[in-house]
Amino acid sequence: EKNDYFKYLIDLFNRNAEHNAIISAKTNYIAGKGLSYDNTKVEDIKQQAKLDAFIDRANDYQSWNDVLPLMTIDFELFNGYALQVIYGSGGKVTDIYHLEFSKLRISKDGKKAYYCNNWYQSKPENDSSFASYPLYTDEQKTGTAIFYYKVHRPTALAYGDTYPIPDYVGACSAI
Repeated sequence: EKNDYFKYLIDLFNRNAEHNAIISAKTNYIAGKGLSYDNTKVEDIKQQAKLDAFIDRANDYQSWNDVLPLMTIDFELFNGYALQVIYGSGGKVTDIYHLEFSKLRISKDGKKAYYCNNWYQSKPENDSSFASYPLYTDEQKTGTAIFYYKVHRPTALAYGDTYPIPDYVGACSAI
């Protein structure tokens, strides 16, 4: 009702040392030392250069090894993550940025993502950061789209599957 479930989960993470340590450790274990590959299995130097270039550039400012821990903390906290996919000329993906999962909301029809830095004000659509984006599909090849990943969990509620439920949901009252 208050549009603050993500804030609630973040507060649990920030206020409970044990929960914070568990989530942080899982994030570190999953992201590890980053993405790499076995270069002994790479066929030629061109393929190796392509793999290196891919890992080194998710966008103009970050490598995939910069983006991976951001995705992982969101996944561990919320059971989902979001990426902003930007297309260039010819329909090629040029940049991919991590978006803080807690700053996104999904439209009722499930086709748009709304971004806002502060959902907890009276009218978030008046915030200068408020933006609307289509959700990523294979058909879209222009502009910007949001790749929104969430783990499915069965529900009987009308919009119960709009947002993911974290794996630790049963422990929230204890946290």
